[in-house]
Amino acid sequence: MDSKTVVVDKPHAVCIPSPFQSHIKAMLKFAKLLHRKGFHITFVNTEFNHQRFLKSGGPNSLDGLPDFRFETIPDSLPPSDINASQDLASVCESIMKNFLAPFSNLLVKLNTATSDNSSPPVTSIISDGFMAFTITAARELGIPIVMLFTIAACSLMAFKQFPSLMDNGLTPLKDESYLTNGYLDTVIDWIPGVPMLCWPFGGDQQTNCKYACNDWGIGMEIDNDVKREEVEKLVGELMEGEKGRRMKKKVMEWKNLAQEATGAHGSSSINLNNLVNEVLLSRG
Repeated sequence: MDSKTVVVDKPHAVCIPSPFQSHIKAMLKFAKLLHRKGFHITFVNTEFNHQRFLKSGGPNSLDGLPDFRFETIPDSLPPSDINASQDLASVCESIMKNFLAPFSNLLVKLNTATSDNSSPPVTSIISDGFMAFTITAARELGIPIVMLFTIAACSLMAFKQFPSLMDNGLTPLKDESYLTNGYLDTVIDWIPGVPMLCWPFGGDQQTNCKYACNDWGIGMEIDNDVKREEVEKLVGELMEGEKGRRMKKKVMEWKNLAQEATGAHGSSSINLNNLVNEVLLSRG
C-alpha cells in the first residue's frame, strides 16, 4: 500500500464550532482527540476569527500539520463594523441565514482536493450543537454528523426539557424574577482543582452557576450588582475562609472523578471510542 492510498483511506472529519471563544476552544480540544485517533482534521473558523488568531499568534500560527488543517468561511457580517461579530444576536442570525452555502462550498472544495491525494475525502462532520445548518450539508453528502454541545451536561439536560415545559403549559414562565449566576467554562476548571467565583452573562451560564455553587460545592456566587467590596470579601473567603477550604476539598474530589473518567479505561474514554467506531467510522 503506497502513501497515496493511505491518505485517501484515512478518515477525514470536518470540525466547525460556533464562532465564539469558548465554543472554539472546546471544539479544538475534541478535534485534537480525533487527530490522535488517526483522523485527518479540517477545522473551520470564520474569516474574522481566523484573522484574530493570526494577529494574536503570528502569521504562521495556524499553518497546522499536513493532516490537521485550518479553513475559513465568511460570517457575512459588515466588515466595516468591527463590533458586529461581538453582537450575539447578529451572529446567530447570520449563522441561520448565511453559513450553509459557504460551508457546503468548502466541503466540495475539500473533496475536490482528493483528486491530487493531498487530503482524503470528507467522511464525517463534527458540528457545534448550535450550528444546525450543518445537518443539511451532511445529508447532501450522505455522511455521518455528530453535534457537539460544548455546554456543561447539566445545561444540556436542561435544554432537553424545553419540549416538556411547552407540552405541560409551563411556558411562558409565571415567575421570571429569579436569576442566579454562572459561567460557561466552569467544567473545564475541575481538573486543575481550583474553586471559582461565578458571575453570569447569559445562555447556559446561570444553570452552570447554580450547579457549581449549590450542587457541586465548588463555586461562590457574585451578586449581579457587583461591588468591589463584595468581590474582595468573596475572594478572601475563597482563599482563606472555612467555606473556601471545604470547596477546595470538594474540587479535588471532582478532579479525581474527572481524571478517572478520562483515563484509558474511564467512561468518557469508552464513550469516545464507541462514538468513533460506531458513528464516525460507520459505512452507513
